[in-house]
Amino acid sequence: MTAELAAFYRQVDALTASGHNILSIDETGFISNQLPLRGYGDRGKRLRVVKRHPKRFKVTCIVAISKSKAVAIDTFDGNANGHRFQSFLNKAFSLAPPNSVALLDNIAFHKSLAVRAIAEAHARSATPSSISSRP
Repeated sequence: MTAELAAFYRQVDALTASGHNILSIDETGFISNQLPLRGYGDRGKRLRVVKRHPKRFKVTCIVAISKSKAVAIDTFDGNANGHRFQSFLNKAFSLAPPNSVALLDNIAFHKSLAVRAIAEAHARSATPSSISSRP
């Protein structure tokens, strides 16, 4: 374990011990009609994949979870972006228990001033790739 990771775990343990609720927030996407990575075919012959539905679409899911439950879930067609994430964050923070600290990965729209403003408006903390807290 690296020193940076050990310091991160110590911060999480200290926040939990002081009564803070750790809220993990992340997004993921699913593409319909994904082609298989592997297949089987006759030896020596090219594998053919038949696409039944040539039109693809993407569904994205954003989830905020705490140690005890899923606090907020949102699904929508298309990709996640700053505007969608900000509206989700408003919803998640309004449903989250007091003393919540949000953990975010370091995608660009998590680092925006708007995300920090939403966290401050709800008296929460949301710092990408690190932990900070407001009493």
